[in-house]
Amino acid sequence: MSMDRIIADEVRLAYENGRRNFRHWDLAHTDLRGLHLPGASFYGADLHGADLRECDLSAADLRAADLRGAQVCNADLEGADLTEAQLADADLTGANLYEASLRRASLVRANLSDALLANACLQTADLAGAILRDAQLVGADLENANLAGAVMIESDLRKASMEAADLAGANLRGASLPDADLAGADLEGADLTEADLSSVDLEGADLRGAILTRAALRHADLRCADFGGAEMSGAILQGANLHDVDLAGTCFERGKRATRS
Repeated sequence: MSMDRIIADEVRLAYENGRRNFRHWDLAHTDLRGLHLPGASFYGADLHGADLRECDLSAADLRAADLRGAQVCNADLEGADLTEAQLADADLTGANLYEASLRRASLVRANLSDALLANACLQTADLAGAILRDAQLVGADLENANLAGAVMIESDLRKASMEAADLAGANLRGASLPDADLAGADLEGADLTEADLSSVDLEGADLRGAILTRAALRHADLRCADFGGAEMSGAILQGANLHDVDLAGTCFERGKRATRS
């Protein structure tokens, strides 16, 4: 039997015997696949490079845990606390993070494709370069989060709070954002091609150089937003609030840019 399985069995047996405290345990690169550990505490534990695929860690305490490069595919982390956890380069494809707390967590370059993050808290989390393709983020709190360069193609961000978030250069092609709050967000150079931005709050947002080709902005609040040099060919602005919006240099038709009157 491999040392990994011995350690995994030790964790499993300890849990079955009533132990819930695994704080600061060194489980780096350990194979813990499929273990059922709901409510366990791994506060400050070293799990970097660990295999946690299909683990049940619902309501677990993973605050300040080191999960860099960990395999967390299809794991159940519903309601888990990952505040200030280190998840850079981790693979969370298909993971259940419903109502999980990821405040101030580092998710740089993490793969969250197809992950469930509805109602999750990601305030001030660092998701620079993260992959969130087809992720479910309905009602998620991403206020002041860093999503610069993130790939969020066809992600569901309905009613998400993204006030003052950094989405510079992010790829949001085909994303669904109705009723999302993006007031003061940095979307400079972001790709929002065919994104649904109906009734979204973009007051004071920076959209300079953004691509909004065929984007739906029906009834969106665009007050004081900066669209300098944005590409808006085929964009739908029916009912949008354009008060104090400067559209100089914005392209509404291929090759033709608006000028100040």
